[in-house]
Amino acid sequence: MTTTRRDKDPQHLSRQQERELQQLSPFELKSKLIELAEEHQRASAATMLNAGRGNPNWTATTPRAAFFLLGRFGLEEARRDWDEWPGLGGMPGRDGIAARLAAFLDANDRDPGADLLRRAVAYATTKLGLDADTFVHELTDGIIGDNYPVPDRMLRCAERVVHTYLVKEVCAGKPPRVPFDLFATEGGTAAMCYIFDSLATNQLLHTGDKIAIMAPIFTPYLEIPRLERYRFDVLELRATRTSQDGFHTWQYPDSELDKLADPSVKALFLVNPSNPPSV
Repeated sequence: MTTTRRDKDPQHLSRQQERELQQLSPFELKSKLIELAEEHQRASAATMLNAGRGNPNWTATTPRAAFFLLGRFGLEEARRDWDEWPGLGGMPGRDGIAARLAAFLDANDRDPGADLLRRAVAYATTKLGLDADTFVHELTDGIIGDNYPVPDRMLRCAERVVHTYLVKEVCAGKPPRVPFDLFATEGGTAAMCYIFDSLATNQLLHTGDKIAIMAPIFTPYLEIPRLERYRFDVLELRATRTSQDGFHTWQYPDSELDKLADPSVKALFLVNPSNPPSV
């Protein structure tokens, strides 16, 4: 078979290749685009840190070191509570646990995660005013995994920490008049289903209602509202703005935002940072 220059040019696709791409699901297409980006990365010797995925192509080593070190401490606390039979322990106790963690970190000072755990406890107690034993016990009991979350929507100390983070990153440091009521989920897709179900159950949205979604966005957000159980009329607002040199800024032109003037749009859904701009 004769191969033309057009066939070799990665900028052009044959009709067969186009048909193959059209048959891919959004998840498969995203994987294909990431594969192409990684090929370009190898060719250009540039490193792409992809933060827009549930499984990024990089590892934050210090938090993981702290996580595993805390797990070791949790096991010591379990054995401290009960260690009659080999391989069986009890449940971490609350009283005095902050002081025991401090002593444990001093004994493991060279571990990369020790400093982060110290600073985490200091932040929670001095900046947020949390009780040291209560905070450390929540972390330790959580990493052992011997209880359901109490309350079941989110752990109390964790909610304070996350709320402070959201005020800083989402509210420009200005707390909302009514504090956020946070609910932790198994992941982004579960969060989307809970949000849509909650809005429908409380009759804020009904089957067939028009909703707006700011795109690009995590793929399930474009697919879930079109499922039979919701059948929402989805209006996508596209971030198409580019700079003078043609670089994609992932911003929304006024023409897209003006679509929200339509009174039939019942809700607007957005994620920040979205995907793929978080790359």
